[in-house]
Amino acid sequence: MGYRITTLGHLPIEEDVNLYIFIVKLGFNTELAKLIDDNFEVLARRIGPHQSAIVDGLNDDWPNQVLSVFFGADWKTIKQYCPLMLITNAHPKDVDDDSLRLVVPLEEVHKVHGTYDRFFAELSEFAENRNTEFLDKFEDQTNIVGTINEIIDIKPNVFGFGININKIIEKLTQ
Repeated sequence: MGYRITTLGHLPIEEDVNLYIFIVKLGFNTELAKLIDDNFEVLARRIGPHQSAIVDGLNDDWPNQVLSVFFGADWKTIKQYCPLMLITNAHPKDVDDDSLRLVVPLEEVHKVHGTYDRFFAELSEFAENRNTEFLDKFEDQTNIVGTINEIIDIKPNVFGFGININKIIEKLTQ
């Protein structure tokens, strides 16, 4: 399932959707923005049948909307890593302290997955079967932004964030 919307308020609540992938980009004419746009429909078709939705915004305020809802006061810290994908188990109206928040800066994807095609394929596979191998790839990557709240460990490293993969796996299997 794929949505291109102007505000988070337009995202319908689908009872069977339990994985959301939000695309957060600054500007529309960058190479990575084009890559996302070129692959949006394919990703939507691949993940849609698996209780998942990919969501992209159609206006300049989209990054602020998404990041402020999911990260509160910390949203400006996360915004510097755009373009990114936010992988979560919560609809924006249902976000709470226990919601999963995995931030994947797209400029770093090649370091973990090798190519964007491989990343999109593995993301699709993750949406289909919730295979933790996708998440495991982030465990040893101190240069990838992880999650906020319980999942994030604030400590010195390249981005200042570390990932507690076991907590992510626990949230996805609840």
